[in-house]
Amino acid sequence: MYYFNGMERKELYRFASAVFSAAREKSLSADWDFGRKCNYPVWTEFVSCSHCPGNYFYEHRNPTQYSFELPLNGEISITYRDRTQIIRPGEAYLLPSGEFNRLEVAKDKFCNKWSIGVCGNIVGQHFSELFSEHIYFKLGESGPPVAIFEELLKLLTNKDVHDAPRIAGLTMQFLLEMAGRAPKHLPVPLSDIIRIFEFNIGKPLELAQVAAELNITVSGMAALFRKHIGLTPKQYRQKLRLQRAEQLLRENSLPIKEIALRLGYQAPQHFTRDIRKFFGCSPRELRNGENQP
Repeated sequence: MYYFNGMERKELYRFASAVFSAAREKSLSADWDFGRKCNYPVWTEFVSCSHCPGNYFYEHRNPTQYSFELPLNGEISITYRDRTQIIRPGEAYLLPSGEFNRLEVAKDKFCNKWSIGVCGNIVGQHFSELFSEHIYFKLGESGPPVAIFEELLKLLTNKDVHDAPRIAGLTMQFLLEMAGRAPKHLPVPLSDIIRIFEFNIGKPLELAQVAAELNITVSGMAALFRKHIGLTPKQYRQKLRLQRAEQLLRENSLPIKEIALRLGYQAPQHFTRDIRKFFGCSPRELRNGENQP
């Protein structure tokens, strides 16, 4: 268990960079990437309890984890997908991996908060089933699961491999608790569309074909995605495909060209272009961690 002042949080890869303010954050924090390196299906990579003063900001660029921000006191502004929302005690915000976000505290405000970063195939592959694509949560009277955070903080600090199953179990417990606080269902047509996308992730699929199958219009489909997910259908399908690419690259030794073909890319250079655009690195770097500091 350790304290640090300022923005010295370790980034797993250089392409997962961050920009931060001169206002200094004080945190009780711990991190351990054992579960990622061992391909655990679910893992907490870091957990911290932080005091963020006025004028604090932190920008994550291509983050490698899904992170949750849960204020205890004060308030913090979170910008994600060109939307800004104020988060206060009793609320939580989920920031998906691979997408720019910014946390900021106003000049005359402060925020004490828990943060937790999770990774693993269960999170990436089953995000829509766990959270119905919702990223904002009302915690209710029970508040954040502090007991889970405190135990994870201790275990991640100790870094004992015998505790790894317990860390994975606590991570899953936390995710299920948060999933239970998310709105339960997406509209039926949207849930059906997402499943069709998932089952046809590497196959050619026209949006008009999907819309006709479900007796809706393409514009109606786009409106559902815009309202409930904040992406276009095409953007969401591409995100699913690239998250699947990350999983295949990290979990096995299949040739990169074969992975590209499995995901519907006829030209490997297009696969490399899309990976670089989404993750900020090449497929080989993503697989091997060559950009680790």
